[in-house]
Amino acid sequence: MKLLDQIKTNAIVIFEAEFPGCQALFMFDNAKNHIKYADDAFRVFKMNLEDGGKNAKPMRSTFVVDAQYADRD
Repeated sequence: MKLLDQIKTNAIVIFEAEFPGCQALFMFDNAKNHIKYADDAFRVFKMNLEDGGKNAKPMRSTFVVDAQYADRD
């Protein structure tokens, strides 16, 4: 919310004063949010090449169900 507040109260006011009658387009790079992972996320670059090792963390259980067989009893 801080960014949005700063845009509303500072950036737009300054832009309108400097460039009256013009329209601004504010764009933001959100790439840093893409590097956030859960502590137990499966990340290939942290895998060990052999069993055990310092990076061997217990991971959460994951099940992949083939949609073709999902509705079978």
